[in-house]
Amino acid sequence: MHSEKHFRRFRPPSPTSPSNETVITSKYMMITSRMDSFGMIPEVSVGEISVLTSLISVLAAARTMGTQIEKWQRASNASSRNVFFLILQRRVVGLHWKWSSFLSDGVRSFQSQIVHNDLFRKGFFPQRIRESHADRTHIHPIRVNELDYVLEVQQIGVSKGRKYYVHVDGERYAQNKTQTDRLIDRMERGLRSHGFDLEKLSDIESRLVFPLFLFIHQLVFRVPPSSWHSFAKADAQVQSLLIAPFNEEYEYRRINSVLDKQEWSSDSREKAIQEIEAVATSILAVSADYVGLETDDVIAKVDKNLIATLFDCLITSKFWFDCDFMIKLDGGRYHKLFYSYGFNEKSTYISMESHTAFPIVLHWLTIFALGSDKETLNVKSEKSCSHLGQFQAMYTYTWQPSPYTGNFSCLKSAIVKKVMISPAVDPYTPNEEMNTRYSTWMESVYMIESVNLYLMEDESFEFTMIFIALASALLSMFAVGRCSESTFIVDEGEPAAEGGEPL
Repeated sequence: MHSEKHFRRFRPPSPTSPSNETVITSKYMMITSRMDSFGMIPEVSVGEISVLTSLISVLAAARTMGTQIEKWQRASNASSRNVFFLILQRRVVGLHWKWSSFLSDGVRSFQSQIVHNDLFRKGFFPQRIRESHADRTHIHPIRVNELDYVLEVQQIGVSKGRKYYVHVDGERYAQNKTQTDRLIDRMERGLRSHGFDLEKLSDIESRLVFPLFLFIHQLVFRVPPSSWHSFAKADAQVQSLLIAPFNEEYEYRRINSVLDKQEWSSDSREKAIQEIEAVATSILAVSADYVGLETDDVIAKVDKNLIATLFDCLITSKFWFDCDFMIKLDGGRYHKLFYSYGFNEKSTYISMESHTAFPIVLHWLTIFALGSDKETLNVKSEKSCSHLGQFQAMYTYTWQPSPYTGNFSCLKSAIVKKVMISPAVDPYTPNEEMNTRYSTWMESVYMIESVNLYLMEDESFEFTMIFIALASALLSMFAVGRCSESTFIVDEGEPAAEGGEPL
């Protein structure tokens, strides 16, 4: 059992010491969201749309960064702090992360909550250098102790009012309170710029009984189910910044199917788009402050038209490629194959048995957001584009059309596809580790106390029967109303019999 992995990265190679040991000089923030959803009935559920609303906010933030790459590169190089975008896929078997890291001069994608321990420890993260490039020891692997923050967004677009909450781990927050408070302050500014509030940790602390001890922090500040838990097991310093519309009680408000009928009124659609835009702005504000970039109207400017387009294409449309934006992004590359390989369903439920086109769609959108053709403007064919990446250890070149014009160009990135065996299903993994250390998020955290099963007919005949009954009643009334006594045949002997005369 395996999964694909995608790599992307922006940063020049870090120097090494004379002994060829890597000098650790960088720190990283990971911005995460998931790309799949669970199903109450495996292989039947088609997923749900809170995955899509959260992803749109991440893609919008990534696109803003991608259009101003030079500014982010300079700030990242000066501060040695880098920002990653992670798009997570949690399979029950073969868990997979697709992540795009946004650093200085490239992008990288990685995967798997259960693979990170081995890859980080062995220095294979974000990817292992191919044997043909084994001499490139200057390429710096990322280790788990270099991760500062995991910033995750969940259930974006479904808040009851105009308020969001940030969730941190109390013990780790106390260890680095100053920097975390500064980032949360930037997060709040981003949300407030669009009319949304954020309940900060200081708001919670003000309601607690003085004095506030560390164990109070630990009791009050807990992180809901999120990808941070995976990294927290590997390193005691990694901190969580989880943005969500729920507070103390973990709520899951989205309909658990993109096929369920859910009408989007103009007001509900506009509010969801506003929430996505606000969260994307807060992501940019936090990221800019982390790498040392001054936040202004340009840096934190989110393309609302792009958000609205992605909302209509990914959520309200019946299929991924029912809108002009996605049709142009497809460019006829694989669209004809979707029906051949079972890609004709709109689903965020990813399994080992069935296929969905969404990972491919998301892969293209990630390249669109962070890929660049500034260095490849002279490349005019797909063959020439693919040749550029033949001897590259880090970068890949993708022949992809613009979703705005439909014109193809050669986009430089560091996204590559690999086959990765998950330790959770590796036959060589000891059983005690497979069931504990490599447990999945849903298996280890999500609990179902009771399940209510509702059966519904494919088609309802209630309205048809009501119409037939009303029509029959009207016809009967019309027919009876035109009748008189002479209309009916009466037996002449019946009155005589009633009078006592023999028939």
